[in-house]
Amino acid sequence: MASELSRLQSPFAVQTALDEFSKLGRTAFLFRYGFSKSRDFMVRNPVNRELCDSKAIVGVAFGFQYPTEGPLKPADFSGGEATVNPKLQSLGFEVVRIGEDWSQQ
Repeated sequence: MASELSRLQSPFAVQTALDEFSKLGRTAFLFRYGFSKSRDFMVRNPVNRELCDSKAIVGVAFGFQYPTEGPLKPADFSGGEATVNPKLQSLGFEVVRIGEDWSQQ
């Protein structure tokens, strides 16, 4: 449901999801909302610099912005470069690619 994802417009809702991620911890947060670990992209929490699973954060943030509808489920939208990343960046959040690191360090 890309159209549902496009309705997310609240940086506050995203920050609230990031705060809950930090409070619960990664494993508990992902379990609570039914998401898997990100394979390619994470979003950086600007408050504590913690990296958080980007798709899960967006899905949960949707629920904070629209509490009567609740969070989006993993199957409700696709994650990654074409969807979640531009949404998070448009709301002022830093997205970080994880996985392969070809630097010498």
